[in-house]
This record gives sequence, C-alpha cells and structure tokens, in this order.
Amino acid sequence: MASLKRKGRSPFWFCAFRLPDSRRVCRSTKQRGRTQAREVCQAWQHAADLAREHLLTQARSRALIEEIESLTGMARRKLWTVREFFADWLAVRKKDLSEGTHTRYVTAVEHFTNFLGARVEVSLEAITSDEIARLRDRLALEKSTGSANLTLKVLKAAFAEAHRRGLVSQSPAVPIKPLRASRDAVARRPFTPVELARLLDQTKGMEWHGIILLGIYTGQRLGDLATLTWANVDLLRQEIAFTAGKTKRRMVLPIARPLLAHLETLTSSDNPKAPLFPELAELARKRVGTLSNQFHKILSDVGYVDERKHVACGKGRDAKRKSSAISFHSLRHTATTLLKAAGVSDAIAREIIGHESSAVSRVYTHLSTEDLRRAVDKLPDVTTPAKE
Repeated sequence: MASLKRKGRSPFWFCAFRLPDSRRVCRSTKQRGRTQAREVCQAWQHAADLAREHLLTQARSRALIEEIESLTGMARRKLWTVREFFADWLAVRKKDLSEGTHTRYVTAVEHFTNFLGARVEVSLEAITSDEIARLRDRLALEKSTGSANLTLKVLKAAFAEAHRRGLVSQSPAVPIKPLRASRDAVARRPFTPVELARLLDQTKGMEWHGIILLGIYTGQRLGDLATLTWANVDLLRQEIAFTAGKTKRRMVLPIARPLLAHLETLTSSDNPKAPLFPELAELARKRVGTLSNQFHKILSDVGYVDERKHVACGKGRDAKRKSSAISFHSLRHTATTLLKAAGVSDAIAREIIGHESSAVSRVYTHLSTEDLRRAVDKLPDVTTPAKE
C-alpha cells in the first residue's frame, strides 16, 4: 500500500511504495500539493504492481506517464522510441558530417537496430548497458574489433546527445569500454620502394597512377584525392589546396617534383570544377568503398594481397573480412615513412600528412608553405626504377 509522508525540510511530498521486487522505497513526488502527490504516488504503485505481474507493457507505461503529466499539469513530454530517436539524430548529424563519416554512422546505427530487432520500438530509456555490450562483442566476433569499437563510439555519441536533451536519465553506453585490438590483428605497414615501383608500373595509363602518386607525396585519404578538381590545383604556385573530408581541416600542400611532372601531363579543363580523375571521382561520389575494392584488385593483380573471391562461401555478405597489411591507407604510412627517412621533423611531417597530436599542438607550431616545400623536396623520386 502506497503512502505519503514529509521528509526533512523538503517542500515536496514523498511517496513510500513497493517496487516489483518487493523492496519498499521512498521517492519525492516533486509535488507540493497533497492531492496531486497522492495521484502520482498511486500511479507509481500501480506501475510497480503491473511490473510484478509482468503486465507492464510499453503502451501501459506511456499511458501511466501521460496520466501523471495530466494530473500534475506538467508539459507533455515526447517519449522517443529507439527507431524515432536514431532517425532524427542521424538526420541532424548529417549536416555536420562528411558523406563518408555519415555513411559510417548510418552503418553503425543499422548494426544496433538490427541487433535490437522488435525492440527498436521500445522507449529509448529502456535500452540497457548489457544490450550495448552484447552488440559490441558480437560485432567483434562477426566483423572486427575496429567495427565493434566504431559502433560503440557512435552509440556513445548518440546516447550522450539523448542525455543532454533529457530523453534518458543516463546513457547506457557510458559503462561500456572499447575492446583492445587482438594480438593477431593485422598491422598496417608502408609500401617498400620495390612495391611502389611495381604498383606504379602496373597502373601506367590509368587514373589510378595519378591517385597513387598523390597518396605517396601527400599522404591524404583516398576519398579526398579522388574528388580533387582543377580548382584545388595551382600548377604555377605548385600547391594543392583542399578541405579534408574527415577532419574539415584546410590543407595547403606543396607539390613534390615527381608529382608535379605527372600532373602536368594530365589534360586540364576550362571548367575549374572538373575533377582531375573523372572516372574515379564518379565512383567516389557514389561510394568510396568501391574505390577501395578497385585498389585491392590492383594489389591482388601484382600479387601483394589475396584476391577476394566473389563466390558463395556459406558465410553471407556480412561475414568477417580478412584484413590485409597493405591498402590505400598504407600510402599514408608510406608518406610518413619517406618524410622521416628524409630527415623531416615530426612537426612538419604531421602538418603535411594531417595527423593531429596532443604532443605537437598546432597552436604553438606555425609552419610556412616554404617550410613544407623544403620538406617535400627532400622526398625521393619513386617514379624511377627501384632495385630489387
């Protein structure tokens, strides 16, 4: 039986009632009037009784909350389902994210909603930390530790926003920690000079030849390089200027001599918005992952990675993919390695590649374009034959 009582100097009435597990608790109704406090208290006890009998459905929960709001004169609060909130959150975040990052967020949310199944229609408040932990562990098993941690990161951001908006009392993702990379995980490595020479020889006459040279001499990401236009390239000043899609950081990079020699052979356009590499730019516009797959095919053609078999193997399309030690991202490692080997300082190397570091704060490190130019001028010419 629920009852009302006063407590200390609080102006509010407190409700003493029994929880579904029979524990008796005392909670503030946040009501000063006895009549309204009694209505709230009875509604709480009614909800607890229903829960004890396993009869407290989502619909009944909403009805009880609406009843309390009506009795107390509170402004009616929208109760978001998981499906409603994440659809709204992704739509809002799309304005601030690059296309590639937004796609990864959408994929992470799809992992979560597919895992929940019918529970996507429950209240956001009903999601538990255990569910998020189990999703993380399943993704690590079926996909990769990286996919699991990325999905967890997205869920943490989403639930943090829900908490800021007062939609949940606390984020269920907060207690869940990211997984450590397994010891047998494949570590990325840079390309060797011999590998680079063979790769460039394999792609002569292809747009990929230019993209690879850009990767070697700028260390930038595939999506950014594939979408460069002639407006981004100043051959007279020998500079490439663009905004990185992932970090939104403005980059102005000097063009290394071997890269300049190649760019000067390309057919320029009167339209400054025309892409340097039309075919690859069109693929990047649709999906950067398609470019990654094409590059993997080039690597497999020269024998650097195993070919991906597009045949049924009984594991399904979502099966865990075997990682390779080299990919297009390895060109970022290659660029960094070449800069360090040429004696370029850590601060300048980071400025060129675009790595952020708490150890090298850009607030205190001011580098001119000429500083960067002297650095890239030290880089070797990978277009010349390399010795086996």
